[in-house]
Amino acid sequence: MTFFTIAIAGMYVSDGLEHGKSIWPAVHIIFLPSIVVVPIVTGSMAIFGLPVHWLLVRTHRASDLAYSLTGGLIGFALPMLMVLINGSADSSYLAMLGFVSGAATGHAWWRGKPTGIE
Repeated sequence: MTFFTIAIAGMYVSDGLEHGKSIWPAVHIIFLPSIVVVPIVTGSMAIFGLPVHWLLVRTHRASDLAYSLTGGLIGFALPMLMVLINGSADSSYLAMLGFVSGAATGHAWWRGKPTGIE
């Protein structure tokens, strides 16, 4: 999604430069998602990901399914929590994006595990 957003913003910059339009909206399109998402993802990793990793390894339940499912559930729950707090049901689609992103992250954690964790 980030590459798609950057590509769209790049087309906007190109069009803006050709027609004398302001390119600042494109700059916001490129950088604003990263400014918002990086702290959320980093915080989630520290608060949820590392303890879940420790728990799965300690209980000998570490598997691709466990990492992917846990990542997906946490990725779904965090945006839904924000939707419930803000009362805006319009952005509940972010929960599905969070589920897919969390599951992909859990799968990536499993694939990048140190040897000896099974």
